[in-house]
Amino acid sequence: MINMGNQDIAITDYAIPQADRPIRLSLKQRLGLYIICALVASTIVIIGFVGFIVFLWTSDSTNSVWLNIVLAGWIPRIITITTLTLRWAVTVQAGVATSMAASLYLNGFQVSLPSVAAVSLLRFENTGPRSLLQHFTVRSQPKTLFLSGIVLLLSITTLLLQFTSTALLSDVGAGNITQPLPNTNISYGMGSSPYTVQVQSIGYLGTKPLVYPAFAEYTEPAIAIDAVADTGLSIRAFLPFDQQSQRESLRSFSGNATIIDTRVVCMRPDLTNLNLTTLNGAPRITGSVTGSSAIPARFNGAQLMNGSAFDCMWAKQGIIETPEWPIALCSVNTTDLVMISEFDPLVLPEYTAAPTGSAWLLFNSTGSFADWAEVGNVMSTTPVTEVVPIDVWAEMRTDYPKLALRATLCYTAFDIQDTSVKVHRSGGSPKEAVLHWHNETSTFDTTEIRRQLGATSSYHGPRNVFALEKKPSWQQPASMVPNPSGGLISNNQPTSPQLITTYALQGVSGTPDEPIMLCAFCQPGGKIRTHPLHSAVVSDILKDTLNPALAVQAFFTTLFSMAYNDRVFQFNVAATANTTVDVVVIMPQGHRFFSIVLVLIVLHVVIVAALTTMFIVSEHNSLLGSAWSALSQLNHEEMAGWLALGKNKRDSEMDRIMVETGDAAITVSITNSGGNLAFKRR
Repeated sequence: MINMGNQDIAITDYAIPQADRPIRLSLKQRLGLYIICALVASTIVIIGFVGFIVFLWTSDSTNSVWLNIVLAGWIPRIITITTLTLRWAVTVQAGVATSMAASLYLNGFQVSLPSVAAVSLLRFENTGPRSLLQHFTVRSQPKTLFLSGIVLLLSITTLLLQFTSTALLSDVGAGNITQPLPNTNISYGMGSSPYTVQVQSIGYLGTKPLVYPAFAEYTEPAIAIDAVADTGLSIRAFLPFDQQSQRESLRSFSGNATIIDTRVVCMRPDLTNLNLTTLNGAPRITGSVTGSSAIPARFNGAQLMNGSAFDCMWAKQGIIETPEWPIALCSVNTTDLVMISEFDPLVLPEYTAAPTGSAWLLFNSTGSFADWAEVGNVMSTTPVTEVVPIDVWAEMRTDYPKLALRATLCYTAFDIQDTSVKVHRSGGSPKEAVLHWHNETSTFDTTEIRRQLGATSSYHGPRNVFALEKKPSWQQPASMVPNPSGGLISNNQPTSPQLITTYALQGVSGTPDEPIMLCAFCQPGGKIRTHPLHSAVVSDILKDTLNPALAVQAFFTTLFSMAYNDRVFQFNVAATANTTVDVVVIMPQGHRFFSIVLVLIVLHVVIVAALTTMFIVSEHNSLLGSAWSALSQLNHEEMAGWLALGKNKRDSEMDRIMVETGDAAITVSITNSGGNLAFKRR
């Protein structure tokens, strides 16, 4: 009888089942709604977590969701937050699995008498599998060893998965992704205004390039003709970005830019009527020059009977002996040939002015300063005894074996236009060329510069320039077009790229009295000479490749590049462009810890699933999460004395007493019939 207030209530046989009455509890009763919901929710969380981190680690910038996450810098925060949910789910499942394991222990005589109270209560509440490990008993039965191994593995995975955030963040670091930037408004050129032209004294000839910006390039193979050095078609595009970081992060660009036809063709000239002046103050060479009759397709014109007259000052070795070659570049006003730019048609409309490519004589002298000085002190004119063909050079020899002057005739057509282009690059970031200095020899190291300019003999690696896609036609709009009402009218364009040409070629006259001295320490002094870096690049190209066309192309490309990039921030004509850029973001970089976490999660889920299956199949009398069930199933006549004794004893004291009485060897089990206790002495 139980007294409830003023009323005695009888406890019927229905309330207290008899020991021999079998009890079959449904799965819902044994687990309870709370545990079922917790298992379902935690499983969903784990599946969602695995799917999400797989998404983070396997997606790239083509996925807009992933791209927005990494661009916002959310990767570390998202990993930290989502791993908190994983830790919750793992802890919940570990607790439920521990309760199931405790029930399985109690079901198979695997719990010693000193531990039965604690193990029974673990079915109601526990702190994870570690709370069950301390109650293991060393048994030889395979079932015991198997169950103990599962609980031990569960304890390990539960512990290790608490460090998921640290592990995953170890695989996260700075990396590059490609971000599309469609329809970006970019200024690509200058409109004509009275303030755009500012004349400088010698322009960029005497100025050291601060940077060598990466450009885009389209090339075609050179024409292989004896005694001709051809760069081949070489269209180079300067991109409208003034910051080095912008150019180095650029992956593709589709929009308007400035392109230049940088093809150079040098050939062995036919020299006649030569007069070599060796006066120390003003060495000169006069005569007539005729180009080769074997000419590439972009040339136009017929050979003149007597060639074109020229009068040029040339360079000779200075007082200070240096590794540089004494090089002088002299303009030839009229020649028998004209090279036509790829931007102009070969057959011109009658209302269009003929294109005027330039012709240059490039001179290189041999002999020391003392040798030339000795001759110059004796006579003002040194007869040229013979002209010897040497590859693309014509070598003018004298009666003095140590003294000679070589010349090659170079044609250029540095036409320029602003037009729509498509450029791209593959691979890593195009690190722009960097100038180095040799302390041992006190000379410039121009290797990176020459590689970027494509002016080396043996290097075939990446040049760190962009690829310029070929256009159906490179021809530019005519400057004059027919007027419907008669005559011609100007075909105005939104920009004036010719201003870049004006800036680039300031001081580049190459006239007889003002040749371009491509040497820093050569003679004669007092003339317009280039900065030592320009001279070093040209000299190193000639030494390495023996190709004057590459040297001239590199020199003029550098001048145009300096003029363009000095003014790109002033561009005031804009148009839309589509670009993709490399952006440095915090993103998954490795897969080592990512793989470890996935393995641990899979192992954890397998263990929980195994314990759940074993619980469903093997145990029919334990109610998880029920304190009354955990206590009531200990109610047995053989337990009465121990329960009474344990009211004021700690677990360690009870263990000691049971060892002293010999009852510690007793194992306890809950039977499937009635959920009562059964005892077995080992």
